[in-house]
Amino acid sequence: MEYVQISKTVFDFPINIVQFDKSWECPSLCTLIRICDAFGITLSQFFNDGSEPLSLSVRQKELIKKWSDLSESQKEKVDIFISGMLIQ
Repeated sequence: MEYVQISKTVFDFPINIVQFDKSWECPSLCTLIRICDAFGITLSQFFNDGSEPLSLSVRQKELIKKWSDLSESQKEKVDIFISGMLIQ
C-alpha cells in the first residue's frame, strides 16, 4: 500500500505517514488507533513482536490459572514432566 492510500484510509496527510514510516516522528495514539482500525487489527496486535500469542483459548487460560496456584516446587515438577513429554 502506498503512502497516499494509507493516508486516505486513516484520514491523515501523506507526509505524516512518511514521517512515521521513516521514524522521523511518532504518531499520536489517535493516529495509531485509526491505523489499526484501517487494517482491522488491535493496538495489542500492532505492538506484538510475535514472541507471545495474541490471544489465549479458554483451555490455555484455565491452565494458566491452575499454574498460578501451584507452588514453585510443583511448577518445577510440571516443567520437567512437560519437557519429558516433548522429547518423545
